[in-house]
Amino acid sequence: MIKAISKFLSALILTLLIAALAVFAAPRLFGIKMYNVISGSMEPGYKIGTLVYAVPTDFERIKVGDVVTFMLAGSKVATHRVVEIDAAGKSVITKGDANKIADQATQYRNIIGVVRFSIPKVGAALEYVSSPQGRIVSLSSLIILILLTFLAGVNSKSETPAAKGSEKVASLALGKQTPPPGWARKKRLQ
Repeated sequence: MIKAISKFLSALILTLLIAALAVFAAPRLFGIKMYNVISGSMEPGYKIGTLVYAVPTDFERIKVGDVVTFMLAGSKVATHRVVEIDAAGKSVITKGDANKIADQATQYRNIIGVVRFSIPKVGAALEYVSSPQGRIVSLSSLIILILLTFLAGVNSKSETPAAKGSEKVASLALGKQTPPPGWARKKRLQ
């Protein structure tokens, strides 16, 4: 039973680490930026809490209908749909799907990338994990899982076949059991 729990916890930790790498770390290796949707301006397509992946794209490849992530004034970021392109001015006009009015023109230099894929609700989880409280909870949970796996592994070692075999040899030596037929001959041959 303890061995099964240990295997399950080990598999759970490995799965969580691989999932975290696939969702958060691997895209960064390819220059893909991730953002959490924090307003309802792109609903129903991108609900609040959706994690969007913005891929840097040449201006010439951006087309009307693409969803782009771009810098606003200061350090704010928005994700809206392109409704018009000004090739001469190298700018786009965007509009949130749920908004009635289009945004002001956005220069290409402010476009972070075109949204190529998204994962609903993961953005909210990422936002929580990025907060001080979320980091503490995540790190504590990981440490507890690792400790439980380690403790379950230590307990399961006492139940290994080798340990049971040594108990059997000891009971045979003390005369508490009779050996199976051919046992002594097998031992001498080894």
